[in-house]
Amino acid sequence: MASAPIRHGLIRVPFIGQQHGIYWLRLYAIDTSSFVVIVTEVPGNPGPSITNGISLIFKFICREYQLDPAHVIFFEVWPLGVFQNQKAQYRRVAFFPSLAWEDVTLKQIENMGLY
Repeated sequence: MASAPIRHGLIRVPFIGQQHGIYWLRLYAIDTSSFVVIVTEVPGNPGPSITNGISLIFKFICREYQLDPAHVIFFEVWPLGVFQNQKAQYRRVAFFPSLAWEDVTLKQIENMGLY
């Protein structure tokens, strides 16, 4: 489905009144107008967790990379060992019509040609 990532590296997301957040971003183009975003929590992140900052992280990425929010598939990843996770966690995040998380597997993400 997707090709090589457009962006694969750390991003620094500003939060008003809080420390900035540091996250690992993988951004893939599905076609010319649709994208997949995978954001991973990183050890030592001084700012809000992915889950706590999800809406601002989403808005920041859409603004920074000029993405239409309606055409973005978004995943959050919590790797093994971050905040004492016993296993890695993968969730698809829906922003419309309201914020919702759905547990997925790494295999489901890989089946999209990602990761």
